[in-house]
Amino acid sequence: MRELSVRLVPWSAEDLSLLRRINTREIRQYVGGPETDEQVVARHQRYLALEGGRMFRVELPSGEPAGSVAFWSRMWRGMAMYESG
Repeated sequence: MRELSVRLVPWSAEDLSLLRRINTREIRQYVGGPETDEQVVARHQRYLALEGGRMFRVELPSGEPAGSVAFWSRMWRGMAMYESG
């Protein structure tokens, strides 16, 4: 059996096209639905400027982008913690 691995690649300016591609009703159904292009561009800028965490592009073994994942710091119930999404 061949082992397949994905890569986590730090988010970059070139990932705006991926963000547009995953801005669908199915993918965003539990987070408010698809965004306007202006909102997608603003989200991309926030990802590029993220402090206290890191945004990544999920890349298939073929090199094709498949999605995104991130972690960031926040306060919860008076304690510093990390959240992921």
